[in-house]
Amino acid sequence: MHYRSFNASGYDLVITDFEPVSARIAKLNRIPSIGIGHQYAFPYDIPVADATALSLLVIKHLAPAEYNVGLHWHHFNQPILPPIVPRMDY
Repeated sequence: MHYRSFNASGYDLVITDFEPVSARIAKLNRIPSIGIGHQYAFPYDIPVADATALSLLVIKHLAPAEYNVGLHWHHFNQPILPPIVPRMDY
């Protein structure tokens, strides 16, 4: 099934963790979407090591969300949350 043929009429909100299919379905159907994840911190003014124009373009357009909840190890004085899953040391 292609994401364009998905019947999204029963959905009023999409939450994505940088997953492109659900993000595109939300955008196509004008359903509000919330993106939660590390990649959603990059639109803010934070240092990005080894970023290229292509990598920033992919991050911006691969899984677009209407509202971004960025997660990062440091907030850089931006509205960014710390990681929400504790680190597991085995």
